[in-house]
Amino acid sequence: MEQTEEIAADAALFALGQLDPKAAARFEARLASGCEIARAEFLAFHETAADVGFTAPAHTPPPDLRGRLLARIAQPPPDHTGMAVVRGGESGWLPGPAPGVEIRLLHKKKTMLVRLAPGARAPIHHHHSDEQCLVVAGSMTDGEITVKTGDFVYMPAGTTHGELWSETGCTFLIAYS
Repeated sequence: MEQTEEIAADAALFALGQLDPKAAARFEARLASGCEIARAEFLAFHETAADVGFTAPAHTPPPDLRGRLLARIAQPPPDHTGMAVVRGGESGWLPGPAPGVEIRLLHKKKTMLVRLAPGARAPIHHHHSDEQCLVVAGSMTDGEITVKTGDFVYMPAGTTHGELWSETGCTFLIAYS
């Protein structure tokens, strides 16, 4: 880059306050030394930067905006009492009820991720509570019903699952109520 182009680039960034401290100090020294190119470039960019705010069309905010903002600011912070956050790397996978089945507990034994390895089978089981299941990845089959990524299954208390299996592998979220 030629010296004039470099000075122009530095002048633009300096006018916007975006030069790193060392480069800003060098540019200020160049201005203080009386460099006419630096001065002219800086003044041109400074004026342009100052005018940018006036290029957007004027927009009058809604009359109630100030009141809404002040009301939001006055609200107490959210109450997170009782909230539990389980980070992605915090809880590991535990062996499940059959080979190739793993469980990751998220909230007590009421919410969990279940992972079936390709070819894994989970045994027949009875539901003592309502079960909600969301397939997160892959697919699994229960008898003649196959569910895939994004599918949701609800099993009321008192029902029984047949043997579950997955040819390709599957991860699903279960919540009991």
